Parts: sequence; structure tokens; C-alpha cells
Amino acid sequence: LTVVRELGGHNPIIAGGAIRDYVLKLGDPKDIDVFIGGEPPANMHLSEDWHSMLPRNAADGQEEEEYNGQIGTITAIQNWRYDQSDRPVQFIWIGDNDPVHYVRGFDLGTSKCYYRGSVVLGKDFLNDWHHQRITILETAFQGNQNVERSRERARNLAARYPDGAAIVERPP
Repeated sequence: LTVVRELGGHNPIIAGGAIRDYVLKLGDPKDIDVFIGGEPPANMHLSEDWHSMLPRNAADGQEEEEYNGQIGTITAIQNWRYDQSDRPVQFIWIGDNDPVHYVRGFDLGTSKCYYRGSVVLGKDFLNDWHHQRITILETAFQGNQNVERSRERARNLAARYPDGAAIVERPP
């Protein structure tokens, strides 16, 4: 997070799966998502190694991605040492928005957590943790969201729980 601040980002947080997997002791995360207020610096150039790790449809090191109806720009994915293994890191620059706003829009209760100097667990996260379940939240059913994608993510996550986890849907 210090490196991100040095690049001119503000209010950076690590959110979602990496923090969830750490708190629930589900093993190493598949990637680490860093949400950053501000715009990527103009002098931020990606090395050839970074280009090879970008998502398939990324152009010039940037990909527009939607998070609960909000657009963020993934500016880079790089390998970063995390718990003795390399994990891709996504930097999502979100302009003038507060990064915590994106956590509020996540589709699974167990993903409502972030790290900003300390771990913050939302009430949906705590409720799911307490009841050994994964709740598919209202945001998964709104607008142009793909509820089947949320269901698949919930099933994959439930399979990683040592004793399994119930999946609950909370449509609007």
C-alpha cells in the first residue's frame, strides 16, 4: 500500500478474496486486488513481463472492468511475493471514488472485507463467518449483473471450506 501511495494513489485498500482467504484460513488467494483512489500516473509504464500477465482483452496495460456498476481501470498485474508463493496483483484505479465503496458493492457476503493498515470485516462477512455460509447478496441480482457468475463463485468457494459451507441467496 505504501508503494501505491508513492505512485500518487489515495486511500488504497486490499479487498475481497485475499483478505477473506486469510481470515478464514482457506489457503493462498489466487490473486490480490488493490483498489486505489485517483488516476494511474502518466509515467507508469509496464514492463514486457507485466504485459504477458494482463487479461486477454487488455490493451496498452489497461482494461476496463466493472465492479457493481462502477468502472475501474486495471492498470497492471504483476507477480508479488505472498505467503511464500507468487500471486498476481491487480491495481484497480477508480478515480475520485472511495475504494471502500467497491467493497460495499461486492456480491458475496464473505467478500465484504478489506485491509487498510488493519483488517476490516463487514457485517455481512461476520454473519456468514458465524453461520458457516456464503450469502449471495442483493447486488448480484440487480441491473446487468450475472447472478450465475455469483452462484458459481459461491459454489467454488464453498468447496474450499474444510467442513463445507451452505449457500444462501438474498434477492432484492
